[in-house]
Amino acid sequence: MGYDLYGLRPSNMEVPDCDFSDDDTTKAYFAWQKNTMGAYFRSNMWGWRPLWGYVTESCDDILSSKDALKGTHNGGHKISKTKAIKIARRISKLNKNGELRGFVQSYEEWSNNLSDEDCDICDSTGTRKGWEGWQSESEWLKHHDTLDEVENADESISVAQVISGDAGILKKLKQVQQVSYRWANTCKGCNSCHGKGKKKNFKRSYFLNEADVIEFGDFCRHSGGFTIH
Repeated sequence: MGYDLYGLRPSNMEVPDCDFSDDDTTKAYFAWQKNTMGAYFRSNMWGWRPLWGYVTESCDDILSSKDALKGTHNGGHKISKTKAIKIARRISKLNKNGELRGFVQSYEEWSNNLSDEDCDICDSTGTRKGWEGWQSESEWLKHHDTLDEVENADESISVAQVISGDAGILKKLKQVQQVSYRWANTCKGCNSCHGKGKKKNFKRSYFLNEADVIEFGDFCRHSGGFTIH
C-alpha cells in the first residue's frame, strides 16, 4: 500500500485526459507522467508517514492542522500551488543548511534504539501453540501424529458452524489444523519471532531518508499544487 500524489498543473501544463480502457492512451499518459516534473510522486506507507510528519512539522506556518491530518489519509486532499511552492522552498533551505540531514540522522538513531517488542503470535514463549516439538522430528512426534500438514481433517465441521463463530467449534477446528513439522522447524517454532519470543519494534518499519524528502520538494516545486491519494 502506498500514497500517490498527483500534480494539479505540473510544469505549468494541463493534465491530459486518459481513457484507461485504451492501451495506447494509457501508455501515452504514463509516459507523459514519467517525463513531466511535478506530475507524480509516490511513497509507500512506511516512508510517507515520517516524510509527511517531517514536512508538516517543518512547515507548520505553511500547512494547516487540517492539511497535516488529511495528508495521512488517501481521500485526495488538495494542497494549493502557493503552499506547494512554499514547501519546496522550505525543504531546499533545510537541505542547504544541513538541518534535513541532521533530522534524518536523529530519526534513524531513535528508530534503531527502539526496544524489541514481545511476540504476540507465540505469547513471547518462542513456540506457537500447536507447534510444540519443532526442534526435531522425534520431539515433534511426541506431540503430533504425523510430520505432515493436516488441514480440516474433521469433516463433521460444516462451513456454517465455522461462520457462526462458536467457541467450541473454533477450538475443535484448531485441534485438527496442523502445520507440517518442516514448516514449524524452518520457522524455529514461530513464524513471527523465530523462537526468540521478541520481535522488531513495529515502529522500526517506518523510515525516513534525505533523498525522498528532496525528491518530494522537487515534486512540490513543479506540481502546481497537488492532491494526496
